[in-house]
Parts: sequence; C-alpha cells; structure tokens
Amino acid sequence: MSAKRRFRRWYALHSVRMPDSARQTALWVTVVIVTAGIAASVGFWPIVLVTGLMVVGLAGFYALVMIRRNALIKQRVDRRTDELHESNENLKKEIAERERIQRRFCRLLESAPDAMVIVDREGTVLLVNAQAERIFGYTSDELKGRSVEILVPQEFRFGHIAQRTGYCAAPRMRPMEERPDLVALRKDGSTFPAEISVSPIETDDGLLVAAAIRDVTQRKRIEQSLRESEERFFLAVRGTDAGIWDWNLTTNQVYFSPRWKSMLGYDEDELADTFAAWEGRLHPQDLERALQTLRDYLEGRTAKYELEHRLRHKDGSYRWILARGAALRDGSDRPYRMVGSHLDVTDRKTAEEALREQELQLRAAQRIQASLLPQHPPQLAGFDVAAASHPAELTGGDTFDYLALRDGAVGFVIADVSGHGLAPALLMASTQAHFRSVTQTQADIAEIVRLVNDSLVDETCDGHFVTVFLGRLDLRSRTFAYISAGHPAAYILDRFGRVKACLESQTLPLGLCHEVKFSQGGPVNLESGDLVLMLTDGVFEAQGADGAMFGTARALEVVAAHVSQSPEKLLETLFSAVRDFCRDAKLPDDVTAMVIKAQ
Repeated sequence: MSAKRRFRRWYALHSVRMPDSARQTALWVTVVIVTAGIAASVGFWPIVLVTGLMVVGLAGFYALVMIRRNALIKQRVDRRTDELHESNENLKKEIAERERIQRRFCRLLESAPDAMVIVDREGTVLLVNAQAERIFGYTSDELKGRSVEILVPQEFRFGHIAQRTGYCAAPRMRPMEERPDLVALRKDGSTFPAEISVSPIETDDGLLVAAAIRDVTQRKRIEQSLRESEERFFLAVRGTDAGIWDWNLTTNQVYFSPRWKSMLGYDEDELADTFAAWEGRLHPQDLERALQTLRDYLEGRTAKYELEHRLRHKDGSYRWILARGAALRDGSDRPYRMVGSHLDVTDRKTAEEALREQELQLRAAQRIQASLLPQHPPQLAGFDVAAASHPAELTGGDTFDYLALRDGAVGFVIADVSGHGLAPALLMASTQAHFRSVTQTQADIAEIVRLVNDSLVDETCDGHFVTVFLGRLDLRSRTFAYISAGHPAAYILDRFGRVKACLESQTLPLGLCHEVKFSQGGPVNLESGDLVLMLTDGVFEAQGADGAMFGTARALEVVAAHVSQSPEKLLETLFSAVRDFCRDAKLPDDVTAMVIKAQ
C-alpha cells in the first residue's frame, strides 16, 4: 500500500476525534513526514533535514495548542465543580430542613391525644400515630400503603368511598360534632363508636387528608348509664322525701320541686326558679366551698357531685342539706344540664355534732386516764418490773399501779372495772385514787382492800363493780403475798416456765356490798428467775376469727416459751400474740398485764 493511501486511511479513522487545530497540525506533520520519506528515498538529504525541522516546529505548535486546550478544559471543569459543590450544599440544607420539618410533624402527630391517620386523594394510608395503632390493633407498617376503607365496617365501605371522593373535590375542615354517630373497625373485626374530624393538607405532591379519630365507647357507656340512672332516680324519689332540682346551665334557669321549696319553709310560688335563689341562701361559711365543689364537678375535676351545706330557712334559721346531682354533657364533654336532689339532714348533723362532742370528751378522759397510770415501773433491788394496758375503746376500765407501803414493802395493783366507756373509766380513776390514798395510812393489804371497797360501794351505781388483785412484795424476805377480789388468777412461774403457784381469787369484787372479809393468800417465796404474772380477763377472752378465745393455757404457753425475756419484752411478746390471734377483729375488752421477775 502506498504512503498516500495509508495516510488517507489513518486520517479517516482518527481525524474526527481531534479538535480542528490538532487535526490540522497532525495533517501537516503527516504531509511533512511523507515528504521526508520520499526525499530520503531519492537521496535528497537537505530536504530531509528541513523536513525534520518542520516536524519539530509543528510538534511544538501542537503541544502549545494542547496545553491551551487543557487549561480551558480545567477551567471549565473547576467552574462546574464549584457549581456542583454549591448545588450539593444547598441540597443538603434543603434535605436537612425537610427532615427537621418531618421530625417536628411526626412529634406533633405522636403527641396528639386522638388517633391520627393521614391519607392521600386516593384514600391510601400514608402515616399513622401510636394512638391509631392502639385503638385499631394494626401496626404502622400494616396500615401504610393500604386503603383507608380497611378501617371502615364492610356495610359502610361503598358509601365511604363516595363520601371520600366528594370530600376531595371540595375539601374543608370538618369537626367531630358534625358526624357524631360513626363506627370504626378494628383489626380483630370488632367495631367501636367513633367521632372523626377531617382536615385538608395542601402539599407539593397534591392533597392529603388528616383524620383525627376518637374512641367514644366509654363516654357512650357513661351517657347510657347516666340516662338509666336518671330514670331510676326519678322513679326512686317519688317515694322519698327528697326535693328535686333541674338546672339548665345554658339559660341558668332552675326548676325547684314543691318539696325542695317546702324544706326551706316556702310555698311553690314564693321562691324564684333561678340559680340565685339557691346561691343567695347559702350560709356565709359554706358559700365558697359550695361553689368550688360545684365548679370542680362541672369542669371534670371530680367524678361525682355531693355536697353537705346549709341553706337559710324562711324563718331565718339554717337547715343542713345533702345535695347530690349528675350532669348531662354534649359531644364536646361540655355540661348543659344538671339534675339532682336535696335531702334535709339537719337531725343527722345535730346527732353527729353531739357524737363529736362526746368523742372529744372521751379523748379528754383518755388523756386524763393515761396520765393517771404510772409512766415508769419502780426500780427495785433484785427485781425487774413492767406493766402495760391496751384499752378496747378510747377509755378503758383497766388500771394498774405501784404502791409504796408504809412497812417498806411494795404493792402491785391490777384492776378491771366492769363495762366499757366513760363511766367505767371514771370508776377506774376513782379506784386508783382510793388505793393511793389508803396506802398513805395503812400497810396491811387486807385492810387496804376493805377500806377501798367501802368507799366504792358508796360511789358505784348501775351494777358496776371492780375486780382487784393486790400483791405485796417484801424485798427483804423476797416473798409475795396477795389478795384477789373476784379477779382472774395470777401465776408464779419458775425460771423454766413451769407454774409454781396459782394465786386464785378468795372473795367478791369490790363495790358490791359492805362488810366483806378479805383474807391474804401466801406468802410465796420467790427464787432467782421466778416470774409473777398478773392479767386482766381481756387477755383470756380475746377472740379469734372463728370465735375461739385466747384462753389461760395459751397465755401461759406464750409466757413459758419466752420466760427468759425481760418483763418489758415479755409483755410485748404476749400482747403481740393476742393481736395476731384476733387478727383484724376488735379487742372485746381492755388488755392489761403486769410482770415481776426475780433476779
């Protein structure tokens, strides 16, 4: 193939890929090379030399052209790179702003108290909140992308599609009260009454619709219950002495039944049917409380309305009235009507006031009675002592005391007055006072008991009497003598918890009659570790849930099992056992105990 043909073929293949200046330069270089080749073939070397110089020059020119071209290309590339970087930064900012707006929207959606469902024009669910998942039973992923009609009962779906299409043609905000009797469908197939508000949302991608769905099952039940309760109420009050009132909260007019007005001494036409007729007759001390109670109920802070207050009678006196009522509320939970009753409870309040006054007196007597009991046991060489009393009522009929006898011995008194309440408490205080007085002049325990009995016989009435156990501890001889007048037996236990002596009653209780002979029992020698246990019958007669009594044997078992404890701790153990035995039952009688332990 000739050089000319080779050149044409090469040019046809490569010239289209070069810029004009480069292509022209390459063409000249090719011509020069071909010329040099021809000259060399005929041996004309000057031409070859000139041709070489031309090739070098053309190559340099081509290099300059390519450098210039590369510089222009780089400049364009740099400029475009900067533009792309700026566009990319703007895009990142726009994406970040959209994400921030989306997060805020999602937070608002999740914070909504109602179920929220957002759909597009075709009714496809795009977004739901957690409340929607809760009341419908679907997860968010299960709802997204599905038709909103999945939440509509089958019998209403066709109509709902038509309504949805019509709404999208003329979108507007529709409040819940506009369609109050709607029904929604859960995933499990159950339905519930619902109130739904819808609002259009215009976006760049077209119309969206936000639906707020509220489950009103509980409110419907309450309304139904209220209607039934109101019917029962009106039926019931026909046979009662209650006065009826019916308050229209919109007009502030109130219907007061004839009985309501007669409670305050008025005829039917003497009292206006207005709210002011009630408010203006409130006792000044009850005014603020009565109005606040009413506001709390109407504003939903309390679940029921019940008020005891005083209203002024026509004669100027005040009558205690118990008011009860219930409100009817609209779809927005706003009360529009309230119906109730008034009952005259003046007699009951008077009785309650008398009971409160009596209780105050009993509490005062309790404090006085408690102050009469010894606050601390005596400190005796060779003996530890403890005593305690638990009254069954505010005031008890049990007592105990420590007496310093004139011969140096120590007296221990435990007594029980028959009955409960204030009168036995007063008799107990009197008994205690007599023992303290007589021991100022007497040392013989039989004489002490005789003198106290004579005093109590003159004081007691209504069949009251006093059982007494008086023990005498001789510290020098370490002996224990006693007199028991109708009182439960005391016991002496050895250090192993075995009963050493039973100190039983020898005569009648005190306060029944004069000239009773009281004889001393004992004395019993007390050895180291011996324990004297004195109790009232409240310990033995404490009853359990099955009616069984605590009993003497159980009391002795408790003491024997804990005989090594200190007297104070032993009493706590015994009283705890009695309380556990009775459980939640009230103690039928006062419980009192005293312990003397020989060291």
